[in-house]
Amino acid sequence: MDGKTNKKNENLDQFLQMLPLNDQKIIEKFKLTIDGKPLSKKESVQFLRFLRKELKEVTNQ
Repeated sequence: MDGKTNKKNENLDQFLQMLPLNDQKIIEKFKLTIDGKPLSKKESVQFLRFLRKELKEVTNQ
């Protein structure tokens, strides 16, 4: 893997580890975008809730 890929993987790992934290901490740390468009705070919170729900279903927790 190249350095750029490693950095993306590190960011993803860090993001996933932060999912149990409150929304505000994650929003402060990461710029959430879809198709290059930044998400509003409300959209970011909805996205985080969606991710948590999906991960919970996938991991059966």
